[in-house]
Amino acid sequence: MSLTLSLVRHAKSAWDDPELEDFERPLNARGRRDAPRMAQRAAAECAQVPVLLSSPAVRAITTARRFAEAFDIDARTMRIDARLYEASAGDWCDVVQAQPDDGQALMAFGHNPGISAFAGWLCDELKGVDMPTAAFVMLRLDCARWSALTPGCGRLLAYHRPRDLDG
Repeated sequence: MSLTLSLVRHAKSAWDDPELEDFERPLNARGRRDAPRMAQRAAAECAQVPVLLSSPAVRAITTARRFAEAFDIDARTMRIDARLYEASAGDWCDVVQAQPDDGQALMAFGHNPGISAFAGWLCDELKGVDMPTAAFVMLRLDCARWSALTPGCGRLLAYHRPRDLDG
């Protein structure tokens, strides 16, 4: 048995309100356009309905909600983990390894640079790849439990960026 892990960088966020804390930044127009498009692409590629896990930042949760809609998942079942906000690759590893083994598919939403570094840690093909906003990566993991993640255990099944859908 293997696990499937999908990583999604939050969609493009707005910087136009200097009063807002980074944590509170919403999606901008491009982010509101790209998130549902990428969610539909992910839903078409995923063989299983995933458990959703997100950073608590507004832009990450908003992106995750678009994916919940595409998968017909009740967004209230989404797991929120504060450690994914400003997480390093090591933090990402700790959070994913701590997930209960109640599902074979997990989709996690977060931020750069940690999410890209974690993807590269898991999959050699993604080393040095800087995931753009709203990018979606799907990996098959050569392990049967989340706690058993090791460097290079991921096999790339899909990698999509919003610009890939533009033509």
